[in-house]
Parts: sequence; structure tokens; C-alpha cells
Amino acid sequence: MLDGSKLTLKGSFSGLLAVPTAAHLAMGSLPGVRGPVIADLTVSPEISGTLSGTVQFDSSQIVALHKGGLYVEIDSAKAPEGDVWGWITAQEK
Repeated sequence: MLDGSKLTLKGSFSGLLAVPTAAHLAMGSLPGVRGPVIADLTVSPEISGTLSGTVQFDSSQIVALHKGGLYVEIDSAKAPEGDVWGWITAQEK
């Protein structure tokens, strides 16, 4: 949920290759294009679980959100560059 420039993320995942080692919010230039990490997220240490986090955005990150360039990446020991990725899309109220 986006409140002004603050994004609160809550989600679930299942079927990872291994227990997560980290989870991040990252910003690519377009949907499907990987990019740099902009925030670390909290992830449960299970192959199926939950993740959450709150991120204060700058103006470029808000633009990226509306263009579909933000995504969540969950890493594991078996897939250190991303066991799963999920792109975030903005929905109009």
C-alpha cells in the first residue's frame, strides 16, 4: 500500500528451492528488467512463508512504481541471485 511516498509491503510465497537468506525490494528500468536493491525486507525462514517491509520512496522510485519497474526478490543458498522475483504494480483506487 502506498501512502504518500511510503510503501508498505506484505506478501506470501511458497515453493522456494531452499530457505530464504534475504529478501529485497529492487528497482529495474522497466517491468522484467533487473536493477539495484533499494531496500531490504523481512522474510520468514521457510520455503513457504511471508515477507514484509516499509520503504520511504524518493520521486524516482515512485515513478518506477507506476511504470512497473519495482520488484521483490527472495534469495536462497541454492539461488543466491533470486529464488523468486515478483514485480509490483500500482493499482488506482
